[in-house]
Amino acid sequence: MGVYRLMPAPGTAPYARRLDRRRLWTGGAWTALACAVVAAAAFLTVREILDLPILGVIVYGGVIEPHLFVYALGGVAAAFAATALMLLLLRGSARPFPYFRWIVGLCLALVAMMPVFAAGDAATGLATAAANVIVGLTAWAGVVLAARAAVRE
Repeated sequence: MGVYRLMPAPGTAPYARRLDRRRLWTGGAWTALACAVVAAAAFLTVREILDLPILGVIVYGGVIEPHLFVYALGGVAAAFAATALMLLLLRGSARPFPYFRWIVGLCLALVAMMPVFAAGDAATGLATAAANVIVGLTAWAGVVLAARAAVRE
């Protein structure tokens, strides 16, 4: 015997009326702090322990080696972007959590593939891809936890 849940009517956002935006953005801010710490730890692990460079991609092409602060700031930006995306989905989508999972999963696949293809060395590309995915998973998990806490039952 399966459990059946009633689905909301098409075009309605069931979470919009029960959403505490302050709690969502507070959780997003704490997630950004966690992403900055995880990004710094991943950066230092790759640079100091593995003795490989972390790669960054310039928008107009080319590969650079970012500074620790810039890499951590990228993690903060990812967390706030994910929080804004979750807010939009909670306010306007009937099923925000599956959509968020798909969008962030595809973005993680993109940030994992970019350094692998841009690097001349396979080890450097894979280490950078692993660091990017770890930071992205931190943002993903933190924003989902914040969103679940922000929706009043």
